Amino acid sequence: MTLHLWLMNLANYSAQISALIIVGSVAPLLLRVRRPQAMLVYRQLLLAACLLLPFLQPWNHPPAESSDGVSISATTFTRAAPPPHRRPSLEEIAGLLLCAGILARAACLALGLWRLRRHRRGAERLSPLPPVFEDLQWSLGVRPLIGLSSQVSGPVTFGIRNPVILLPSQFLDMPAGAQRAIACHEMAHVRRRDWAFTLFEEIIRAVFWFHPCVWWLLGQIQLSREQAVDSEVIAITASREQYVDALLAVAGGRLQPDLAPAPLFLQRSHLSQRVAAILKGVSMSRQRLFSSLAAICGALLVTARLAVFYFPISAPAQEVIRGEANLLHRAPIDYPADALAQGIQGTVIVEATLNQRGVVTDARVISGPEALRKSALKSVLDWHYTNQAQSPVEVAIDFTLPPKRGIAGHVPDGVIGRVIGGLPASVPESGKLNRIQVTGVFT
Repeated sequence: MTLHLWLMNLANYSAQISALIIVGSVAPLLLRVRRPQAMLVYRQLLLAACLLLPFLQPWNHPPAESSDGVSISATTFTRAAPPPHRRPSLEEIAGLLLCAGILARAACLALGLWRLRRHRRGAERLSPLPPVFEDLQWSLGVRPLIGLSSQVSGPVTFGIRNPVILLPSQFLDMPAGAQRAIACHEMAHVRRRDWAFTLFEEIIRAVFWFHPCVWWLLGQIQLSREQAVDSEVIAITASREQYVDALLAVAGGRLQPDLAPAPLFLQRSHLSQRVAAILKGVSMSRQRLFSSLAAICGALLVTARLAVFYFPISAPAQEVIRGEANLLHRAPIDYPADALAQGIQGTVIVEATLNQRGVVTDARVISGPEALRKSALKSVLDWHYTNQAQSPVEVAIDFTLPPKRGIAGHVPDGVIGRVIGGLPASVPESGKLNRIQVTGVFT
C-alpha cells in the first residue's frame, strides 16, 4: 500500500468513526439514557465498533483486482545516480507527523508508568489498616496494597495482579465518613479491574492522538466508569450525602495534573456531572432502557452504512512483497483484446521522462510486439514517481498468456500475475487472476 493510499484510507476511516461517535454521543442524550453502568458498557462497545470498523466493512478493490488469468509483469530500471537533495512531500510530512505523535504519546504513557512505579516505591505502607479498610476487604473480596504518599494529590489505584491504592498524606486527617467513601471507591476500582481498561484506553489515545472525537469518547468512558463506581459506593455505604462531601473535600484540595495512567478518584472536569448524577439519581425502567439502546443501535447501523458508502476504504491494487521505493502511482495495464485473441505475448520496453515532481511527462517505446506497445505506453504515461527517481526511467512490461485454457476459457487455479514495479492487468472476461506478486523495483 502506497503512502498516498494509506493516508487517504486513514482520512476516510477517521471520517467514518467521527460519524459513529457523534451520532452515538447525541442519541443517548435525546433518549435520556442515564444509567451509569449501561452507558459505560454502551460506550465501550461503541469504541470497539470504531476499532473493528475496518475489518467489518468491505474494502473497495480496483477493477484490476478482478482481471483475468493473464500474467503481465512490469520491471522498472532507473539509471544509477546519487539521489539529489530534495524536500519531503506533504504526504511524507503528514506521515512523519502521525508517527511522531504516536511516539510522543507512547513516551508519555511510558513516563506515566514510570511515575506510578516511583510513587509505589516511595509510598509508606499503611499499617495497621484503618478499620474501614478491614471491613471492605472482607465484604468486597479484594486485598490490595494500601499506602500513603506525599507525591499524589488524590487517591490513585493501579495494578492488575498486585493492585495498589495510594492515598494522599492528609487522608488520615479526613472525617471517618469521607475516609469510608474514598476507601470504598478505590476498592471498587480494584474489584472491577478498571486499571486494565484504563491502560488499554491510553494506548488507543496514543494511536489516535490526532482524532478529537476519539478523545471525547475516551473521556466519556472515563466519566461513565466513575459514575458507575459512584453508584456502587452509594449502594454499599448507603450514605449519599457523605459521599458527596468526600468528593467536595478532595476537590477542595490542590489537585495536581498527573501523567500516570490510573483512574483518579476525582477529575475537576467531571465533578459537576458526577455530583449532579448522584443528587438527582437515575430512574429508568429496564424495558425503556433496552428499547432506547435498541433504537440507538439501529441509528448507529444506518450511520455506519452511510459512512462506509461515502467514505470507503480502498485496498491496494496488488499484494506488494517488496519494491515500490520510487513509484507512487501506477495506472492499470490493459491486455489488448486483439493480442489476446491472436496469442501475442512478449516484453515491451518503454523509456519514460520524468519532471522534478516525478510525473511522467513523455514516454517512448524502445522495443516490443507492435500489438502490445500502445497499451504499455498508455499506462506508463499515467505513472507517478517520487522525486528520488532519476529521469529517464526504463520500464519493461512483460505480457504473458495463460499457460492453458479450457473449453469455456477457464484458467486453472494457481495462475499468478507477476508485477515488478507495475500494475496488474485489466483484461477481457476469460479467466481469473488469483494472485499478483510484486518481486522488485531496481534503482
